[in-house]
Amino acid sequence: MNSVREAYQAMAAKTGLRDHESEILAALRWFGPMTRHRISEITGIKLASVYCRCWELSRVGQLRLVGRELLGKGRSRGIVDGVPDMVDLMEGKT
Repeated sequence: MNSVREAYQAMAAKTGLRDHESEILAALRWFGPMTRHRISEITGIKLASVYCRCWELSRVGQLRLVGRELLGKGRSRGIVDGVPDMVDLMEGKT
């Protein structure tokens, strides 16, 4: 797990990511759809902040719920992914 987090932090530092929203979208772009708990683990952003930032990103149409991870006994976690932007569409990354 630490190697994934270290790799992410190295990529984030190289690209100059400065705010949590950008870090979350970058993590989703690099690693694909995941739960908010996994985003917190990878980015090092506190879980409560990840939930708040994901809510903001979904509110402005940059993030969407794409599935659920079953935890057992009727419990689940949402799996989120970034919404492709115009650059992604032009590059054929849909």
